[in-house]
Amino acid sequence: MSRKTYEKCCHKKGVQWTEAWDPEEMWIQPNRVVTVQAPQSEKARETLAQQFEMMVNVNQDIADGTSDMTEADLISGVKAMTARMMDYFVESGHVDPGFAYAAKQVDFMPRPWTGGIPKVEQKIRMEEWNTAVDEYIASGVDRRTREDIENQSKIALGGGPLHPLCENEMCDEPHEGRTHYGGRPATKLLVCIGCKKTKYCSKECQRQAWGEHKGACKSGRAQEQLLSSQQAISQMHELMLENPMT
Repeated sequence: MSRKTYEKCCHKKGVQWTEAWDPEEMWIQPNRVVTVQAPQSEKARETLAQQFEMMVNVNQDIADGTSDMTEADLISGVKAMTARMMDYFVESGHVDPGFAYAAKQVDFMPRPWTGGIPKVEQKIRMEEWNTAVDEYIASGVDRRTREDIENQSKIALGGGPLHPLCENEMCDEPHEGRTHYGGRPATKLLVCIGCKKTKYCSKECQRQAWGEHKGACKSGRAQEQLLSSQQAISQMHELMLENPMT
């Protein structure tokens, strides 16, 4: 892998490649390492590290046959916990009901993948999630329009909103990228050529927002757009890390 290609692609995405000799296969095995951004505070990072260690220990116990829990038990437990959390988030107004319904039907929580999983798996997850949202719409329990529910709940291939918004805070038409908003077709949003993440409905909006966006774009700190439900869950997760239950 050339240094030039790595700098332009993987390095900016927090991706590293290492190589290690595999004695069984008798060849050098490349390993792809994705760096996940840690929480900001020291306390949150310490709590997250403890949770990861506990998860690793449980998985190791299952692999060694020394745990009373099976992998199926773990998955079942996680789904039950997810269902309880979604019910609470909906009742408190933090998460959209359509998003919560889909979260209960699948075994993952969507987020911007940023290259963390293969495109094939991204497509599978997108279709599985959006099918669950369609099921929710078809149930008729929600009196909102299909477009409103899809705008708040469906995800794109990359894990963010299927119908994103213009990210210029001064935009007169921030909903341009939303499906049939105001009875009009959605506008295909432009993507910043620098960070490949931030979206705008026009070159004028991109120009207006450059002063605010420049720092994050140049430093690689630009974040993928989130659904409001994803943003709420992320913030709640951060809060839970800051204040772990004892």
